Amino acid sequence: LFSDGFADQFGGDKRKKFKYSRFRELITEHADLSMPRQQQVLSDTIREWQGKYEQIDDMVIVGIRI
Repeated sequence: LFSDGFADQFGGDKRKKFKYSRFRELITEHADLSMPRQQQVLSDTIREWQGKYEQIDDMVIVGIRI
């Protein structure tokens, strides 16, 4: 469960949106990691992507391991 803030965040070299496809790939690629490690990867990734640009929206991601 997630809000649109992560995918809609502007950043990168060309100030483009992160996009849902990139977000989905990131989640899938790191699904086998522990929940705390996934949180760290997501935080590091969006921080790096965002760079000098302001956060434009809330970013809520809820993960549940079954």
